[in-house]
Amino acid sequence: MSSPNSITVGVSGMTCGSCVSTVTKALENLGLDVQATVSLASGTAHVTGPASVTYDAVTEAIEACGFTAGPCGSAGGASGGKCSAGGKCKLRHIVETFSPERSFGVLIRPSHSQ
Repeated sequence: MSSPNSITVGVSGMTCGSCVSTVTKALENLGLDVQATVSLASGTAHVTGPASVTYDAVTEAIEACGFTAGPCGSAGGASGGKCSAGGKCKLRHIVETFSPERSFGVLIRPSHSQ
């Protein structure tokens, strides 16, 4: 595997180590050379693997075993804040399109101390 995909998603519904094991096995069953790290504490799953390991494949595998998967598991994390969901990320769209001027009707300028 020369150039693996790396995907991090949020996982909700896990309550114990058995849940973590179930999600990990489901993700590792996506194919050869797939590695999964699932964290109960942070509610995330990080998966690396070949090109066939996509955001959609990861979320479908998680949801097939009864949990909820969604974007922004990596927001602000080791990936530099880039969401694994790409264009599917609703939070990214909100952050990138937020404008204080439009939202609050005022122009916000930095103050300069002299």
